[in-house]
Amino acid sequence: MSIPQNADRARNRYAAVLYRSALLRDPDATRAGQAIITAWSHLDWDILPLDDQIELRLIAALPPIPRFRWKRRASFAPIPASFWTLSPPTRLALGLRLLRGMGSPAIARALNLSLLETQNLLLDGLLRSSGITCSSDLECRHCMLARLDDASGERAHLLNCAHCRETIPQLERYEAELAQQLGRAVGSIGLPHAVDDALVATFRTTGSGKRGEAPLWQRPFVWQVTTVGLVVLGLALLFRSHTNRPAVSVMLGDRVASAKVIIDDARRQYDTVPVVSGILHRRWAINLDRPQLSLQADEWVDPQQPGRHRMQLMTDQNTREWQVGDGAEELRYVSSLAPWFCGIVPPGVDIHNSQQNIWHIAAQEQAEMRQARWHHGPWAIGLQYLDLAAAGQLRSLGTAGDGSDAALTISAEGPAIDGTLLLRFDPVSHALKEVRQLRTNNGQTEERVPWRLVLNATIDRDQAQQTGILIRYPGDALPDSVQRALPIIDRACPLTGPEQAQSLPRLLASQGQASGQLWGLPTLPLGIDRAMIIGPGDPANPGNHGGPGASDLNTMRIVYIGATKRLVLMPGGQQFGINQPAQTGPWQISFFPSGMPTILRGTLQHTSTVQLGRGFGQRNGIRVQAEGWTKEELLPLLASVRPLSLEDWARSPDRFYEPVPLDPTLRERLLHIINASQPQAERIHHRVVLTTTRQNPAEVTLTDPYHLPTGKWPPVRRVESWSEVDPTSGTTLRWREVSTDTQGRSLTAEWNDGQVLHSYTAVSNSVITETASSAISAPLNPAADLLRNTDWQWTTQADGTLIAEHAQVLPWQGFDGLYQPWTLDDWTTDLGLRHGIERLIFNADGTLQAREILAAPRTNAQSAPVTTVLVHREVVLQDEWLPTASDASFTWNADPGAVEIGRFALDSLSTPQALGPQPHSLEEAAAAVPFPIWAWSRNNSTFAGPASNVPSQFANDEPLLGRASIEQALNLGVAVQLRYDLPYGPLELLEGPSPVLRRLLQQTAPRWTTSEPRQVTIHGQSHELWIMDGKSSNNSWLVFELDQTLFFMHFGGPPADVQAVIDHLGDLQVVTPSQHT
Repeated sequence: MSIPQNADRARNRYAAVLYRSALLRDPDATRAGQAIITAWSHLDWDILPLDDQIELRLIAALPPIPRFRWKRRASFAPIPASFWTLSPPTRLALGLRLLRGMGSPAIARALNLSLLETQNLLLDGLLRSSGITCSSDLECRHCMLARLDDASGERAHLLNCAHCRETIPQLERYEAELAQQLGRAVGSIGLPHAVDDALVATFRTTGSGKRGEAPLWQRPFVWQVTTVGLVVLGLALLFRSHTNRPAVSVMLGDRVASAKVIIDDARRQYDTVPVVSGILHRRWAINLDRPQLSLQADEWVDPQQPGRHRMQLMTDQNTREWQVGDGAEELRYVSSLAPWFCGIVPPGVDIHNSQQNIWHIAAQEQAEMRQARWHHGPWAIGLQYLDLAAAGQLRSLGTAGDGSDAALTISAEGPAIDGTLLLRFDPVSHALKEVRQLRTNNGQTEERVPWRLVLNATIDRDQAQQTGILIRYPGDALPDSVQRALPIIDRACPLTGPEQAQSLPRLLASQGQASGQLWGLPTLPLGIDRAMIIGPGDPANPGNHGGPGASDLNTMRIVYIGATKRLVLMPGGQQFGINQPAQTGPWQISFFPSGMPTILRGTLQHTSTVQLGRGFGQRNGIRVQAEGWTKEELLPLLASVRPLSLEDWARSPDRFYEPVPLDPTLRERLLHIINASQPQAERIHHRVVLTTTRQNPAEVTLTDPYHLPTGKWPPVRRVESWSEVDPTSGTTLRWREVSTDTQGRSLTAEWNDGQVLHSYTAVSNSVITETASSAISAPLNPAADLLRNTDWQWTTQADGTLIAEHAQVLPWQGFDGLYQPWTLDDWTTDLGLRHGIERLIFNADGTLQAREILAAPRTNAQSAPVTTVLVHREVVLQDEWLPTASDASFTWNADPGAVEIGRFALDSLSTPQALGPQPHSLEEAAAAVPFPIWAWSRNNSTFAGPASNVPSQFANDEPLLGRASIEQALNLGVAVQLRYDLPYGPLELLEGPSPVLRRLLQQTAPRWTTSEPRQVTIHGQSHELWIMDGKSSNNSWLVFELDQTLFFMHFGGPPADVQAVIDHLGDLQVVTPSQHT
């Protein structure tokens, strides 16, 4: 009789490789050959298709090895002796993995084991035969198990576990060596002729459907007796389990698996593709509470190439999400779910909602995008319930049903679970089939099914190809397509692209130029692989030197991404959830209701508005969206939220996405400089800086009484500081900073002992006291200057000293306007220089040695400026970390006679006050202020219709006045501003009580270079008027006092037209307040 065609083809293809596998299981050639013959005769070739499962079926049909073998075991060089000490199933499994290249799922089917049992068998075999010791920590073992089939698995754990980083490479090297040894030993062994002849003879003598008398272990009566015995044993164990409650195990054929093992097994295979012949099609019903959605989830996937797949979410006939990978070079994605599952959609992303987004990526990345879908959003809801169950109390409820309807049920309860979960699993593979939730609502028990498998089918490959099932779009018309830039920076939410990303180091360097602060976590938490900043603006120049287009850090969100976790933090308004706020560190968080168990939304509110920092203003909340954490896990993480610093970036620069990569040389130097000034735990930073500022000679000639007197702010100052910085939070806990002149006289002092903050200025001879803030950010790193500009010229000296220079056309803004001019050119008006140079000098170890600002008549692209004049210099005389410091290091005694003047709101001078409802008329403005307003008569057409600027509140706060300049008069509520558009130039009038505004002017460095008095007649009386001119032609000031009101006018017209303004001063009148406010 002829051999069946499928049997003959299988013999030619698999007989030799099966024989080699049998030799690893039992190295006796005779028994290995007999096992091959037995396995072949066990299969019914009349009905068996020749598919990719034949080899697995043949391995599964290998007979058991006799317990007692009289013949001495053979061995094969160079296979190590330790390999032969392993059990036969372990040796067979390792052979299939290393010689046949099978993955754990295929080996599991061949050995009739679960996936987790197979992975444990492989790992234990590798460890025992190699002699490598594995940590007893479960997370380490889970990491090694996961990496058996995914070389990139458990990356987050690997990054944080030194043991695994050392052990896993050793294990991988041993595995490669063992594969070579097995290949050299048995890889060239062919099928013995006697065995091949026996296979042929078996079919020719018995026929394809009749195999002759089977061996004893295959005879029917033996199977009947064995089955009865197993059933009796199973009933006995089941009875015993019910008499020892709670039950935590279930019978699975001839093995017992604990509920915990089943849960873990289901979690680990959640995103894997079962090995089937053809295209796998599965469908789930997903029901969400918030948003209220009933989704039909379908996946079509090629098990041989998971990158070739189609996934879609539908509500009725509406496509909510659609992803197609062709397994070659193109991925397509459509989604309208981003606002619900990705956080607030950033600007520029909303246009891609419901578009067909296309990326050109390789098959492997397409497979990774498929996996990402299974770990985020609605696709992940089953996994999220498995995670909750794994942390709860489990109880097995047994197996019910037959065939494909058979299901094993486990209940789970715990603090993080709302009610009780009933999870149903496939009793063989442990794949999750259903999640059912029982919970109490107003005394009634309600049941919901958030996740259920409703279809598991296989489609013939040819049929799938003909129907286009893997690329079909479910809607009537395919959406408009858009080609998206690479890389895909957020696989969970791929609509956000690199064009929306920002550069973290550049943003941090722009703080002070860009408004606000960037809030985030000081370190990337466990389970997070990388982070990125998303928001509008130019990533190459977010600060824009403080000019138009500067980024607003309050609009930036930081996104933390891991394989199964995602966290979004973004400054937001004062929003609260419906639940009682929870306290975590310095924050309170209010959670909003969520329709998915581990997707959490809420708003963080800081318990102290003082600590929110400059620029945070009314946006004193942070919106939070977290996926993959329970509330109990998330709260301690959010406790560490604080303003980020360059030191935070420097600790993990490769884990922050960079849309505009820094120049490699600059990046290396930045990290060197930043790391040189990293805070040191439990040590005190002591620093002495000598500061020299050029004094404008024109100031000596000024005779007006409306500017900071010459000599009040000396050109040379010594600044000594002690500070204690917490490296974890990045905040300065205690500090003292004192500046003195060359004679040792104190100019300013600020000290904080951790409880009370004091500040002193000699100009006002006052001390202000405030409750200390524990969240004052550490000083900005000097590397920030290097990131604000891109044209630094670098020079390295022989001793390693590094010099960076940057040229810029004046004006060069960036200095405090109190006691000294705002811009560099205000120091050099007498020289007529138009260029400035900033120079930073670093020691070889990266610490700052000096900072210089120079002025020059011109710069040359090929050489240094021909002439320079030093404008400002800071030389670091001492920079050290002391092991300890006494409490006295953080206190200071003011000079005798200094005035104590109460509380001082830290941000009052730097944060502009919100303006109240602007008056519709001057009369309404006059009614809103506690002092008279003067304005030109309405009958004067030249000065008609001024624009007024009135603050929301008015206060003559003595502490604030002692520290303010004239530019802050409006913020302090002590002045009103009127603006007139005159035919010959703009006029800005600041007016308010004379004593107050005179004081503010005398605390402000002058912006004019000449001043002269003149007597003018106003309302029939003679008054002293001061006329001041600046360095530019259209820059004049007029100052005079009238009836206890001081007028500070800035005129932007030609000097010749200043007289026209003076001629109309007599037309000023007091505005009559409106009676209706």
